[in-house]
Amino acid sequence: MKRFALAAGLVAAAASTSEAGYLVVRVLLEGSGGGAGSTVAAGPSGPGGFGGMSPFGPGGMPSGRPGMPGPAGGGGLSGGGPAAGGGMKPGGGGLLGSAMGGYGGMPGYGPPGAVGQAVAGPPADPTKSIFVVVPFTKPPQRRAFYPRFGEPNQFFNPEWRLGFAHPYGYTNLFVDNAAVQAYADFGQATPPANKTRQSQVAEKHDAWVKKNGTDGQILLDLVTEALAYGMVAEAVQYADELAAAAADKKLRTPPPVVAFLDAYAKVQRPLRDLPAQRGDGAAWVKRFLDGGFLGAQSVTRGHYDLVYWDASEEDRARRLGQLEDNLRAFYLWHATQGRALPVPDRPLTAILPKTAADTIKLANSLDRFPVVADSFYVPEFDALVLAPERLDEVGQTFQRQLQQMYTKGASRQALLDGNGRKIAVPIDTTRRTKDSKLPEEVALMMTYAMVERYAADATEWQAVSREGSRQLGYAAGLLPRHVTLPLWLGSGAASFYQRPRGPVFTTKEDGEKEKTVATVGLTTGYGVPNFVYQKLFREMVEKKQLNPDPGRTLQNVVSDGYFVALADRLDADDPRLPLPPVVKKKDPPAGVGIGSRPGDFLTRTGSATPDPVTLERKRLTFLRDKAYATSWALYYYLAKKHPGQLARYTAELARMPRDLPIDEPTRLRLFAEAFDLTTGPAREGDRETFKEFAARWLKAMDSLPPAGVDIELTEPTPATAGTAASLPNFPGFPPGGGGGSGDGNP
Repeated sequence: MKRFALAAGLVAAAASTSEAGYLVVRVLLEGSGGGAGSTVAAGPSGPGGFGGMSPFGPGGMPSGRPGMPGPAGGGGLSGGGPAAGGGMKPGGGGLLGSAMGGYGGMPGYGPPGAVGQAVAGPPADPTKSIFVVVPFTKPPQRRAFYPRFGEPNQFFNPEWRLGFAHPYGYTNLFVDNAAVQAYADFGQATPPANKTRQSQVAEKHDAWVKKNGTDGQILLDLVTEALAYGMVAEAVQYADELAAAAADKKLRTPPPVVAFLDAYAKVQRPLRDLPAQRGDGAAWVKRFLDGGFLGAQSVTRGHYDLVYWDASEEDRARRLGQLEDNLRAFYLWHATQGRALPVPDRPLTAILPKTAADTIKLANSLDRFPVVADSFYVPEFDALVLAPERLDEVGQTFQRQLQQMYTKGASRQALLDGNGRKIAVPIDTTRRTKDSKLPEEVALMMTYAMVERYAADATEWQAVSREGSRQLGYAAGLLPRHVTLPLWLGSGAASFYQRPRGPVFTTKEDGEKEKTVATVGLTTGYGVPNFVYQKLFREMVEKKQLNPDPGRTLQNVVSDGYFVALADRLDADDPRLPLPPVVKKKDPPAGVGIGSRPGDFLTRTGSATPDPVTLERKRLTFLRDKAYATSWALYYYLAKKHPGQLARYTAELARMPRDLPIDEPTRLRLFAEAFDLTTGPAREGDRETFKEFAARWLKAMDSLPPAGVDIELTEPTPATAGTAASLPNFPGFPPGGGGGSGDGNP
């Protein structure tokens, strides 16, 4: 079996059954390394910014670049380090020191959390990092860094071991395990090497066409599979092919295919044609002008009016395309379930504020704070608001650092193109200018640009699929208007359609230590589990963080007990939750038991108690995760296993008094009536108990295959002098270079 591994300091390839065409890239935003020897930023930008240090530490990048054995002595690629104030100083014997008269590192381009002097400190917070999943269908190649300059040379056009094409361009990947990590061997069920789930679906469809397929079920399965992997255009294409073949009576049509064709016939044309009526875009522009939000404009395309301020034509087209694709996927998925929902006959309103601050301001004015998934929907005004960028602290930090990088003279598109054009590249030592950039520096920038593009894509799809689908739920009648819905229902429905960005972090015991696991989704789509909430829900079940009585857990969900607990900051199942880690035998016998004093719920017995702010933040995160994860889990189960009763439940809610809050007993009664349950401890005729219904729910969720893949995180390596900047070893690559052994082993 071939091994797909990363070299020294990265994830070693564990035995696995497949090596998919996916690469998970992680950019660390909080220093690099942990514990003694961890590093901090040291430069004009301050901690965490693009400081004045070389991205490879004080001594630059060690010799031994792939294909470029360095001369003896000096140890670093540049030999000398950066001079005080970020200038370049003569070096002492490194590769570039001898070739360029001793020029040092690359000032002004430290990575996020630029490395400087090694200092002792706590382990890096794994959540302070950006993760992206990059698909590829052609194996990474070894080539000259700049093909347009011809054959490789050891000065400014080295042979780069890890360049690869991906859907957004070509990237010479930089990985050093200090600023950037990469993971490729997931050890779980994934496609074969250099194949993606999308490419496998396309191959299945090609095979079906070549064989002049007549089994309609195969093509319907491809529609469902394409939706599951986010291939909306392909899913619509396959659905149209299925309808055309059925009309020509060339297909076998088992009952599921007949049900789909009947439903799709009702929505096919409305999805394709433009709405007959005009939308409210112009009215919203006037509202904003009257309210002091100057400069608003609107554009109509397909089934949406987009109100915007300074969004470029490219941004508008991309956002409108996402909205339209999400709408088609929403209705097409329901058609695969044999259900035709009414398609809006007038454009829906989407609003794209100018800045993140404007998004928060608008949310506060509309009483829609906090904002979930960088977007929110206001049923009272039937308006969807999409943030122009990530609103979380991690995302904002990454954007600030990228802006500093782009001011150094390279555009996003030039970096994504991967051809070096529009980048100041010195051809030899005599033509190096102050704007010239070394290949390692350009590779680092290329990597950040690629990460930014995939992170933005995941963020925008999460926003559109979650809150955009909530808007569609109201438009299609799945959620009743003018009724105060239970919070679990609104959240669960939105999470059901959400294509989560991820990752989600959990911990696992490994001997005397705890290891952090990041769960990511190789693909996201429609009709499949939300991998973030699935992971969180499964963790809560395994750690016994739900009520031991499954019936009580179910009642806590449908009565909004977990959302009330979030507001009260006290868990509905156990006031001690979240429980501390398991006490190890080597822990000192501190005379304090679990939960016996305030704050112990998050600490290991015998360890230092975290500060109150950290405790409160972690408690609120846990309570929030429980409310959202349980809501998703119940809605997913009902939508899959009890769609008819779920529809009856929402119909009962629609008959409630307009805009009046529904009390807890009424919430329980409505759910019990819709699902033929009794609120008592024993069955009443054909009505089963909450406990019996909940037991089947929990069993079904436990048997659900994981939608995400787990990655055991590697602790970052302090990028100080003498630390190699490693590059992955891919199957078929020659050994040597980058600190790897050549066989994939570190």
